[in-house]
Amino acid sequence: MRAVSVICWVGLGVLVSAVSLAWLGAFLANLPFLTTTVDGVQTVATWRAVAVNLGLLLFFGLQHSLMPRPFLKKPLEAAMGPAAARGVYNVASGLVLMVLVYYWQPIEGTVWAVEGPLAWAFLLVFAAGAAMAGAAVLVIGGGELLGLPQAMAALKGEEPFRDSFRTPWLYRIVRHPMQLGVILMLFGSPQMTVGHLLFSAGMAVYVWIGVTFEEEGLTDAFGDAYVAYKKEVPKLFPWPRP
Repeated sequence: MRAVSVICWVGLGVLVSAVSLAWLGAFLANLPFLTTTVDGVQTVATWRAVAVNLGLLLFFGLQHSLMPRPFLKKPLEAAMGPAAARGVYNVASGLVLMVLVYYWQPIEGTVWAVEGPLAWAFLLVFAAGAAMAGAAVLVIGGGELLGLPQAMAALKGEEPFRDSFRTPWLYRIVRHPMQLGVILMLFGSPQMTVGHLLFSAGMAVYVWIGVTFEEEGLTDAFGDAYVAYKKEVPKLFPWPRP
């Protein structure tokens, strides 16, 4: 039964993660086949749209921040095993992201709109962010985020998968290159509506809070090695240390 649970939850987590990320990309790109996009047509009063959107961002942030915390993570792992628990987290995270983009309320009003070379510069920022986020996942091991090594260990009856402390090349520039890439993608738009800016700013705030919580867990897991790493490498933005 434990093996079946691992296969089901990890497989479902991979599927839901892929669908939710593809949906997010289409949402940010304003693809026409979606009923709601980040720069879509406003359909409700601004105050109502802001209230709904802030609630959605809070819901997203709470799920992503609370589920990995020890007081929830450890009981879940004890009941299901680390691999299946990782799958449950991925399923929950993907579903919450789908809820966020499906119920998002566009807010009209232009914050900035640029054309020509400046527009291409914004698109270059977006592309650089996407490349950085993708490369960060690849170099650190995307399978680990999806729970694949953990699942293989569980199915083989081996000791639970334990990651080692590594700092591949991007991780020597900033401690969280994947999240930096996401921030660049959020703001790398030549046309920014009020609703788009609210989405980008809210997600950026979550990223900052999320990596702060994540670093507490990494410090507990890797001890002095991670403390020394924090002193040497910036958190999110690669400005020089004093």
